[in-house]
Amino acid sequence: MNRLFRRGHREEAQFVEMLKGAGFGVWEFNTDAPVKEDGTYPQFRISDCLGHFGGSMDGKIEFPETYGIPGKFLCEFKTNGTGSGFTKLSSFGVVTAKPVHYAQQCIYGYKEGLTHSLYMNVNKNDDDLHVEFVKLDHELGKQLIQKAEQIIFTQSPPAKFSLNPTHFTCKFCSKSAICHEGKPAEKNCRSCINAKPVENAQWHCAVFNAVIPKEFIAIGCDSWQDITKQVEL
Repeated sequence: MNRLFRRGHREEAQFVEMLKGAGFGVWEFNTDAPVKEDGTYPQFRISDCLGHFGGSMDGKIEFPETYGIPGKFLCEFKTNGTGSGFTKLSSFGVVTAKPVHYAQQCIYGYKEGLTHSLYMNVNKNDDDLHVEFVKLDHELGKQLIQKAEQIIFTQSPPAKFSLNPTHFTCKFCSKSAICHEGKPAEKNCRSCINAKPVENAQWHCAVFNAVIPKEFIAIGCDSWQDITKQVEL
């Protein structure tokens, strides 16, 4: 998985090189933000839900003057393998073929006030490219952030997608055993009924009445109570 993620990062540099070679202005990093410990600037990042929801954009672009398209736009870079996924993307576009990718861009666009995105996806097997200038739906971005807020701050599990564990969606869900077989959630503060998300992306513990130190969040303590066992669904 680490090699897979690194492959994606390497492709980002290739996309930027191609865009700059075609005369685009490309901003990969937020030079208005504080410099990181390694001396580099961070990526453009959006944050919401008291810091518990967010993401990093691949960058912003500006078209060459000859295109007659003023302003800055989002750019999003993805990789894909050969198969039906890339074929569908080439045939129908990102909105239909990659709705998760489109949703991600709509959230970024809504938060940053960007109306369109240049979406680029490379086939890792044969280096084929899909490039698409897509209009972003700010209302969808807003709704998705509201959905994230509901999920982050709830103190009880959401309803099951289906009561049938053999349902297609449930069969391929990584949490199916918790939902349908009653297995416990992974023990950590985020899965504990005593913990609540608070500002600055921190967590507050009702047992100790204090903000939980970051190094303890992934561990939990002896007072841990599985949040998935609080409600019978």
